[in-house]
Amino acid sequence: MEPEEILILDYNCGNVGSVFNMVKKVGARPRIVTSPNEIKGSRKLIVPGVGSFDRGVEYLKQKELFNEVKVFAKNQDNLILGLCLGMQLLCDSSEEGVSEGFGFIPGRCIKLKASKTFKVPNMGWRDITATQSSELLKGIESPRFYFVHSYHMVCDDIYSESKSSHNDLEFNCLVRNKNVMGAQFHPEKSHHYGQSLFSNFLKL
Repeated sequence: MEPEEILILDYNCGNVGSVFNMVKKVGARPRIVTSPNEIKGSRKLIVPGVGSFDRGVEYLKQKELFNEVKVFAKNQDNLILGLCLGMQLLCDSSEEGVSEGFGFIPGRCIKLKASKTFKVPNMGWRDITATQSSELLKGIESPRFYFVHSYHMVCDDIYSESKSSHNDLEFNCLVRNKNVMGAQFHPEKSHHYGQSLFSNFLKL
Protein backbone atom coordinates (compact mmCIF):
# COMPACT_ATOMS: atom_id res chain seq x y z
CA MET A 1 0.00 0.00 0.00
CA GLU A 2 1.41 3.39 -1.01
CA PRO A 3 2.11 5.82 1.87
CA GLU A 4 -0.39 8.63 2.33
CA GLU A 5 0.61 11.92 0.74
CA ILE A 6 0.96 14.99 2.95
CA LEU A 7 1.38 18.35 1.26
CA ILE A 8 3.79 20.94 2.67
CA LEU A 9 3.11 24.51 1.61
CA ASP A 10 6.23 26.43 0.59
CA TYR A 11 5.44 30.15 0.67
CA ASN A 12 8.99 31.36 1.26
CA CYS A 13 8.45 31.54 5.04
CA GLY A 14 9.03 28.10 6.49
CA ASN A 15 11.28 25.29 7.64
CA VAL A 16 10.14 23.28 4.65
CA GLY A 17 13.12 20.94 4.57
CA SER A 18 12.88 20.03 8.27
CA VAL A 19 9.13 19.40 7.99
CA PHE A 20 9.66 17.31 4.84
CA ASN A 21 12.22 15.09 6.58
CA MET A 22 10.06 14.55 9.67
CA VAL A 23 6.94 13.74 7.64
CA LYS A 24 8.94 11.22 5.64
CA LYS A 25 10.33 9.73 8.84
CA VAL A 26 6.83 8.86 10.14
CA GLY A 27 6.06 6.91 6.98
CA ALA A 28 4.11 9.44 4.94
CA ARG A 29 4.87 10.70 1.44
CA PRO A 30 5.64 14.43 1.71
CA ARG A 31 5.22 16.69 -1.30
CA ILE A 32 6.23 20.35 -1.34
CA VAL A 33 3.73 22.58 -3.14
CA THR A 34 4.29 26.12 -4.42
CA SER A 35 1.30 26.76 -6.69
CA PRO A 36 -2.54 26.54 -6.41
CA ASN A 37 -2.94 23.61 -8.81
CA GLU A 38 -0.55 21.47 -6.77
CA ILE A 39 -2.82 21.63 -3.71
CA LYS A 40 -5.64 19.75 -5.42
CA GLY A 41 -5.97 15.98 -5.07
CA SER A 42 -4.68 15.44 -1.53
CA ARG A 43 -6.41 15.70 1.83
CA LYS A 44 -3.69 16.80 4.27
CA LEU A 45 -1.79 20.08 4.18
CA ILE A 46 0.90 21.43 6.50
CA VAL A 47 1.52 25.19 6.60
CA PRO A 48 4.93 25.76 8.26
CA GLY A 49 6.22 29.23 8.98
CA VAL A 50 8.99 31.47 10.24
CA GLY A 51 8.87 35.23 9.75
CA SER A 52 6.32 38.04 9.82
CA PHE A 53 2.54 37.83 9.51
CA ASP A 54 2.10 40.41 6.73
CA ARG A 55 4.98 39.00 4.69
CA GLY A 56 3.43 35.55 4.84
CA VAL A 57 -0.02 36.75 3.76
CA GLU A 58 1.45 38.93 1.01
CA TYR A 59 3.44 36.07 -0.49
CA LEU A 60 0.49 33.67 -0.31
CA LYS A 61 -1.70 36.15 -2.18
CA GLN A 62 1.01 37.00 -4.68
CA LYS A 63 1.31 33.29 -5.60
CA GLU A 64 -2.51 32.88 -5.58
CA LEU A 65 -2.22 30.38 -2.75
CA PHE A 66 -4.25 32.25 -0.12
CA ASN A 67 -7.68 31.59 -1.62
CA GLU A 68 -6.72 28.07 -2.65
CA VAL A 69 -5.94 27.18 0.97
CA LYS A 70 -9.33 28.60 1.97
CA VAL A 71 -11.02 26.42 -0.64
CA PHE A 72 -9.05 23.42 0.63
CA ALA A 73 -10.23 24.05 4.21
CA LYS A 74 -13.91 24.24 3.22
CA ASN A 75 -13.85 20.51 2.50
CA GLN A 76 -14.27 18.97 5.96
CA ASP A 77 -12.58 15.78 4.74
CA ASN A 78 -9.36 17.76 4.34
CA LEU A 79 -7.02 18.52 7.25
CA ILE A 80 -4.75 21.52 7.73
CA LEU A 81 -1.94 21.80 10.27
CA GLY A 82 -0.29 25.20 10.76
CA LEU A 83 3.08 25.44 12.50
CA CYS A 84 4.40 28.55 14.31
CA LEU A 85 3.72 31.43 11.87
CA GLY A 86 1.57 28.94 9.97
CA MET A 87 -0.61 28.62 13.08
CA GLN A 88 -0.84 32.38 13.53
CA LEU A 89 -2.01 32.78 9.92
CA LEU A 90 -5.00 30.56 10.74
CA CYS A 91 -6.60 33.27 12.90
CA ASP A 92 -8.25 36.57 11.95
CA SER A 93 -5.40 39.04 12.39
CA SER A 94 -2.19 39.90 14.24
CA GLU A 95 -0.70 42.90 16.01
CA GLU A 96 2.39 42.21 13.93
CA GLY A 97 0.76 43.66 10.82
CA VAL A 98 -2.37 44.93 9.12
CA SER A 99 -3.25 41.98 6.89
CA GLU A 100 -6.16 39.64 7.52
CA GLY A 101 -5.38 36.00 8.22
CA PHE A 102 -7.28 32.98 6.95
CA GLY A 103 -9.94 33.35 9.65
CA PHE A 104 -10.24 29.60 10.22
CA ILE A 105 -9.89 30.00 13.99
CA PRO A 106 -11.61 33.07 15.49
CA GLY A 107 -8.91 34.96 17.35
CA ARG A 108 -6.02 37.39 17.15
CA CYS A 109 -2.28 37.19 17.67
CA ILE A 110 -0.72 39.62 20.12
CA LYS A 111 2.89 40.33 21.04
CA LEU A 112 4.40 38.56 24.02
CA LYS A 113 5.18 40.95 26.87
CA ALA A 114 8.78 40.98 27.96
CA SER A 115 9.65 41.29 31.65
CA LYS A 116 12.62 40.79 33.94
CA THR A 117 11.96 37.05 33.90
CA PHE A 118 10.55 36.66 30.38
CA LYS A 119 12.56 37.42 27.27
CA VAL A 120 11.06 37.93 23.82
CA PRO A 121 11.23 36.01 21.58
CA ASN A 122 10.21 33.03 23.70
CA MET A 123 12.86 30.53 22.67
CA GLY A 124 13.62 27.05 23.94
CA TRP A 125 12.04 23.83 25.14
CA ARG A 126 8.76 24.21 27.02
CA ASP A 127 6.36 21.77 28.65
CA ILE A 128 2.79 21.93 27.39
CA THR A 129 -0.41 21.01 29.22
CA ALA A 130 -3.49 19.63 27.48
CA THR A 131 -6.63 21.65 28.21
CA GLN A 132 -8.90 19.19 26.41
CA SER A 133 -8.56 15.94 24.53
CA SER A 134 -6.18 16.31 21.58
CA GLU A 135 -5.70 13.74 18.84
CA LEU A 136 -2.34 15.31 18.00
CA LEU A 137 -1.04 14.62 21.52
CA LYS A 138 -2.37 11.06 21.76
CA GLY A 139 0.14 8.74 23.41
CA ILE A 140 2.68 11.50 24.10
CA GLU A 141 3.69 11.41 27.75
CA SER A 142 4.83 14.68 29.37
CA PRO A 143 4.76 16.55 26.03
CA ARG A 144 7.60 19.00 25.55
CA PHE A 145 8.29 21.01 22.40
CA TYR A 146 10.68 23.60 21.01
CA PHE A 147 9.39 27.18 20.69
CA VAL A 148 10.63 30.29 18.89
CA HIS A 149 8.03 33.07 18.74
CA SER A 150 7.32 36.68 19.65
CA TYR A 151 3.51 36.60 19.19
CA HIS A 152 0.84 34.25 20.50
CA MET A 153 -2.76 33.52 19.61
CA VAL A 154 -5.60 34.70 21.83
CA CYS A 155 -8.80 32.77 21.17
CA ASP A 156 -11.79 31.27 22.95
CA ASP A 157 -10.95 28.28 25.13
CA ILE A 158 -13.14 26.03 22.99
CA TYR A 159 -10.44 26.22 20.29
CA SER A 160 -7.50 25.66 22.65
CA GLU A 161 -6.28 22.08 23.09
CA SER A 162 -3.15 22.86 25.09
CA LYS A 163 -1.33 25.70 26.77
CA SER A 164 2.23 26.39 27.82
CA SER A 165 3.53 28.62 30.53
CA HIS A 166 6.94 30.15 31.05
CA ASN A 167 7.83 32.41 33.96
CA ASP A 168 4.15 32.86 34.84
CA LEU A 169 3.06 33.75 31.30
CA GLU A 170 0.52 31.31 29.87
CA PHE A 171 -0.35 31.11 26.17
CA ASN A 172 -2.17 28.84 23.73
CA CYS A 173 0.15 26.47 21.93
CA LEU A 174 -2.20 23.95 20.24
CA VAL A 175 -5.51 25.03 18.71
CA ARG A 176 -8.18 23.39 16.60
CA ASN A 177 -11.43 24.29 14.88
CA LYS A 178 -12.91 21.20 13.22
CA ASN A 179 -10.52 20.20 10.41
CA VAL A 180 -8.01 23.02 10.98
CA MET A 181 -5.26 22.65 13.59
CA GLY A 182 -2.34 24.78 14.66
CA ALA A 183 0.78 24.37 16.80
CA GLN A 184 2.69 27.42 18.04
CA PHE A 185 5.81 25.31 18.61
CA HIS A 186 8.07 23.62 16.05
CA PRO A 187 7.37 19.86 16.04
CA GLU A 188 9.86 19.47 13.19
CA LYS A 189 12.58 20.52 15.67
CA SER A 190 11.21 18.67 18.70
CA HIS A 191 12.83 15.26 18.26
CA HIS A 192 10.68 12.26 19.31
CA TYR A 193 7.89 14.49 20.64
CA GLY A 194 7.51 16.10 17.24
CA GLN A 195 7.82 12.77 15.48
CA SER A 196 4.92 11.45 17.57
CA LEU A 197 2.80 14.50 16.75
CA PHE A 198 3.39 14.10 13.01
CA SER A 199 2.63 10.40 13.34
CA ASN A 200 -0.69 11.26 14.99
CA PHE A 201 -1.48 13.73 12.20
CA LEU A 202 -0.80 10.98 9.67
CA LYS A 203 -3.28 8.69 11.45
CA LEU A 204 -6.13 11.24 11.44
